[in-house]
Amino acid sequence: MKKIKSNLMLSDQGITLIELLVTLAIVGIVLTMVTSFFIANLNNFNRAEDELDLQYEAQATMNYITEIAIQSRSIVSLEDSEGVNQLSYDGNDKIELGEIAFDFEYIDDETDNESIRDESFRLDLDNRVLIHDGKEVGRYINNVKVNPIPSGTEFSKARGLNIVIEMSEDNNTKRIESQVYFRNYEE
Repeated sequence: MKKIKSNLMLSDQGITLIELLVTLAIVGIVLTMVTSFFIANLNNFNRAEDELDLQYEAQATMNYITEIAIQSRSIVSLEDSEGVNQLSYDGNDKIELGEIAFDFEYIDDETDNESIRDESFRLDLDNRVLIHDGKEVGRYINNVKVNPIPSGTEFSKARGLNIVIEMSEDNNTKRIESQVYFRNYEE
């Protein structure tokens, strides 16, 4: 063992070109495998993060609509995506929403009196956003579909809504559905 160490230490030859090339080839192969592993994991992480972001956006949008709708008394106007009034529609199919307005009761801060106002949502399909009071409340929206509860009732007489939001961004698609009953419904 001592003889081998001393021979290596006393050798002035260094390493040959072939030894250097073999070492570089091995290091290159190992680095390629490690790099491809990290790139694949980074792509999976980014894809999962995009899916979570889209799901969060869908849930936040649904929560916003639900919060307004649940406090409403009724629907006062409903237009489909073609701009046709569908308030008296009483079929079982879902209507692709263009704009909806709820009859919303609130307490006026200045007078402490109960007041009624319309809370409307408008779907801008060109920009794929849902708008309420002039501000964007949902992005990446492909469509929003609604049908009355109970099914077969006119929207103007509905006790609630079944709401379906379909969203997509890049290659991710989310569909979220909720049933909302009007807390302040009056016959």
